[in-house]
Amino acid sequence: MVGNGFYIINELRSEDEKTKVKKAAQIMISCLLKGDRPVREIYEACEAQGISKTTVKNAKKLLGIRDYVMGRQHFWQLPIDPPYKAIDSLTLIKKSQKIGS
Repeated sequence: MVGNGFYIINELRSEDEKTKVKKAAQIMISCLLKGDRPVREIYEACEAQGISKTTVKNAKKLLGIRDYVMGRQHFWQLPIDPPYKAIDSLTLIKKSQKIGS
């Protein structure tokens, strides 16, 4: 864990873990670009790709995804000012980190 609880892809323990978190992040971003989504829907989309809830939670922290409750349903939304920037479709780093560091 680094600073504010955000994971940096390069600091995850294994290559397999990095790959799974990246895949989960891609699925989550794809879902959330359509707008706020029920948490259950995101977990189901990730589970269909063989991604565990723990991995989804790690990706959620990495992406800075916000959550809220409306009625009895939990939703996730992309942050207004995300704590990351995309280097390419598989690489996300903290905004404060320089490329190549």
